[in-house]
Amino acid sequence: MMTYIEFWDSLREKNGYDTPEPYPSPLPDRCFGRLDSWYKLRVMGRILVTAWRARNHHFTVDSWGPLTYAIWRVVESCDGRISVRGVENLKKLDGPAVYVSNHMSMIETIILPSIMLPFGLITMVVKESLTHYPVFGTIMRAVRPIAVTRTDPREDFRRVMEQGERIIRQEGRSVIIFPQARRSPTFRPNEFNSLGAKLARKAEVPLVPLALKTDFHGIGRRIRDFGPVDRSKRLHFAFGEPMRVTGNGRAEHQKVVDFIALHLRQWGGVVEDIEGT
Repeated sequence: MMTYIEFWDSLREKNGYDTPEPYPSPLPDRCFGRLDSWYKLRVMGRILVTAWRARNHHFTVDSWGPLTYAIWRVVESCDGRISVRGVENLKKLDGPAVYVSNHMSMIETIILPSIMLPFGLITMVVKESLTHYPVFGTIMRAVRPIAVTRTDPREDFRRVMEQGERIIRQEGRSVIIFPQARRSPTFRPNEFNSLGAKLARKAEVPLVPLALKTDFHGIGRRIRDFGPVDRSKRLHFAFGEPMRVTGNGRAEHQKVVDFIALHLRQWGGVVEDIEGT
């Protein structure tokens, strides 16, 4: 089983990643890893450890990557399989950027830092209510996200543009934006706003498309963050070519949408066309 440093070195060397087969799962996971309850217990256990460290001020930039990689290993130990592509595009960056991604489940919020932190500091635009969640909210607050209401579009736009530009220019952190109003296994381009392109243009940094498919970890009916697990579905992440935003940013925004739609179709995902068919 790779350490985080070995994982990072492998990403940089191969410009991607695929879960090795067979995966060297610990004995308890080999026995119980296909049980949804066991998987959720293991993930929650790692979240609790991370939250404890955040609450006690032991959560730092240096520890964030290894802590999220621990959850990455839980996914793989419980028969999740992960692919990463496009790491060569992360290596082209020489400073912060704005990443724009579709949003499917809770799991990408947790494990994306495993991939991205070795290439620069990051933060995310998240729903404000997540920062008040028991346990998980402690972690969210520790990473200092841009929190939006999802109920007041004008105020949300102001927060992202003002805080995002400050974070990029003054702190040198990249910003990850999930423009969809809510997590969904279906990608609907009509609901995908151009906030990321606007922020990248204002902050004068590259815009990077990020396509993902994480419906391995489903959305629950009662508890949205912990839905059913479908081990037949591979977790996919793909990073696109960094783009400089010119003019009104519509062309670059469309390239992001096209990149995400193309990869989701290749992975067997669901993309709703403009007419909704």
